[in-house]
Amino acid sequence: MTLLLGFVLLLFTFAMSCIVMIANMNSLSPRVKANFISAFAALIVCMIAEYITVEAVNWNLGNAKVVMSIAKSIEHVFSPLALLFASTITNRSGKRYRVFIIPVVLLNAALSIASIFTGWTFSFDEAGHYSRGPVYFIFIAIVALFSAMVVVVVYRDAKRFQRPNFPTLVAVIFIFVLGFTVHSLNADLHTTWIGAIVAMGMFTLYYMDLNLQLDPVSGLMNRRSYVLAIEKVDYPIAYLMMDIDGFKALNDTMGHQYGDECLDAIGDAMLVVFSKYGTCYRVGGDEFVVILRKKLDSVDKLIEKFNEKIEELKQVFTPIKSISVGYSIIHNDEEKDQKLVDADVLMYKEKNMKKAKKEETE
Repeated sequence: MTLLLGFVLLLFTFAMSCIVMIANMNSLSPRVKANFISAFAALIVCMIAEYITVEAVNWNLGNAKVVMSIAKSIEHVFSPLALLFASTITNRSGKRYRVFIIPVVLLNAALSIASIFTGWTFSFDEAGHYSRGPVYFIFIAIVALFSAMVVVVVYRDAKRFQRPNFPTLVAVIFIFVLGFTVHSLNADLHTTWIGAIVAMGMFTLYYMDLNLQLDPVSGLMNRRSYVLAIEKVDYPIAYLMMDIDGFKALNDTMGHQYGDECLDAIGDAMLVVFSKYGTCYRVGGDEFVVILRKKLDSVDKLIEKFNEKIEELKQVFTPIKSISVGYSIIHNDEEKDQKLVDADVLMYKEKNMKKAKKEETE
């Protein structure tokens, strides 16, 4: 068994193991499962096709050139598809890009199939030597474009999810880009799909870790993540406790689906205001926590800016009343427990003041 075949079998086993694991995970939505499995499946097809283009000449086939050309065509067709599926794992807005994506995918498929007969993108001679054709740059441009989509989507979602375990994400992108770049510079070094499958496996682990930390409704970090974070926090911090005023009545009158939409919108508003300076959590039904590590001298201004965002939000979600906030600055472990209580007390004090003011006006 050749060394290359050993790598192919090892990576095939790894990729299939990931597919089986993902398919049996109840915590993932059907859409996410389908995109993960499709990405791994496309990568497997590409890897096997590339192996055939390398080894078929040694198989004593009478039509090795044709077999290698067909395999290379399949690899070129599935390459951008693998990247496309990878880019849609977390992307919520993939549909809007169909007008752009479909023609690019069809163009790549047409050139790849035509190259079997014309050599436009690639060709093989009778001895099985591979050559890049005059329009090979189009294939590279398409793959680079879809690769950029993956990087942009992953970075954007990491930013939205407040960059938990961000070094792992950087490593994923680096391994993928390295494998693609090395093969692009030297066609004899078959590193593209090795790097891609390894990177995809690492991204799977990253996503599973992310999935454990995220609140699926608000898009913020969940209570589990908060409990872990508050135990090992680096001081000083600003601790903000928030509660949506009248949220139970909103849920009872408008329904829980509408309530979830409100929570998602409020989560987005929190990220816009606070995520540059700390981390936002949903710790209960309508309770939120923000741990700020920067701008500790500007907490009141940030809260004011957040309230402005809520006022803007009320133009769309009119049943939202307001959000009560209490905060404290914590300098060390000794004062942490009391300061957490202080923030909670201040939040409820503000909430009670609003209730009293409302009762007076009525």
